[in-house]
Amino acid sequence: MSKTPSSVAWLNSKYSRAKGQIARMAERIKGVEARIELHRYKIQRCEDQLVHLGEALAQAEILAQQIAHAMKLHVHAPLCETVGEIRPGEHPSFFKRGGMTVGIFRALKSAPGGAVTIDELQNQLMQALKLAPEDVARFRMRLQTRLQILRRQGKVTSPDHNGVSGKRWMLSKDWVPTPPAIQGKKYSRHRSNGSVQPARWLIQSQRDIAAVKTEAIARGDANLSSKLGDDLDAIDNVWRQHPLHFEIELGWTPSSRASHYRESIYARVSRALTQARQGMTIPALQAACPCPSNKNRQASTRAIEAALRQMLLEGHIEHRQNELDGQVEWRLRPTP
Repeated sequence: MSKTPSSVAWLNSKYSRAKGQIARMAERIKGVEARIELHRYKIQRCEDQLVHLGEALAQAEILAQQIAHAMKLHVHAPLCETVGEIRPGEHPSFFKRGGMTVGIFRALKSAPGGAVTIDELQNQLMQALKLAPEDVARFRMRLQTRLQILRRQGKVTSPDHNGVSGKRWMLSKDWVPTPPAIQGKKYSRHRSNGSVQPARWLIQSQRDIAAVKTEAIARGDANLSSKLGDDLDAIDNVWRQHPLHFEIELGWTPSSRASHYRESIYARVSRALTQARQGMTIPALQAACPCPSNKNRQASTRAIEAALRQMLLEGHIEHRQNELDGQVEWRLRPTP
């Protein structure tokens, strides 16, 4: 390797440094371009999310308006302005696990006469908590839910009728704790009575409004018919969000092939449960209920479930969860 002359050494060094700068700048340019592409991808994702969130927000607002419309038709519904917000996963619990139930029991045991109103119960429980004003409505809602759960479990009761202002609550005198092994073997009309009662109201409201609308159409009252149509649409849309939803055959709705199919499945499921000596699972009901249009095929699971939900709401059947395989068994309610 020949020695670089001293006269060109400076030029050689500057050229070498310039090439290094070029290489370094080229790498930086590639890095910046890669970040630009990444940010473009993130921007596109954010824009897509904005579009999706905007559509979801519009749907949620429409559903909220329909639910508010349906609530205004209920005799005992609270004012929509007084209903608080529920954000699952965002609001922390007010008590540790079981703390609200323990506080309710203590308040009921120490109450003069053994009975307190929900307002008195709320004031006693809130003494141990430092709640912000915006959390009071959410606390009230959770307290109401807990009382209804305890009532369904038979642990608390009320000497007053439903709908009474200032309803009192007290400990149930005839409640006896049941061992867990026996609890799993009992049949129940539904796991959540809080779902069944609103479902019945939604169904009956649709039928009542449809009947009144038919009369209004027969009289030629276009204004009343239009208003009832809006009410019916609102309740129908809310009913479609309910976990026990099934298609309701209203008096003024013309029959169709789908309604005939549902009626056939309903009759076959009812006949199978009547003939069964023990509870039947959905696969067992499918085997016992061939498809009305094709005897070689079984009825769909969706059709079987719709028939069971309808019979459950009508109070004809009950169910339990089998402890061995965890499947839900259905049977007709025994006659009293």
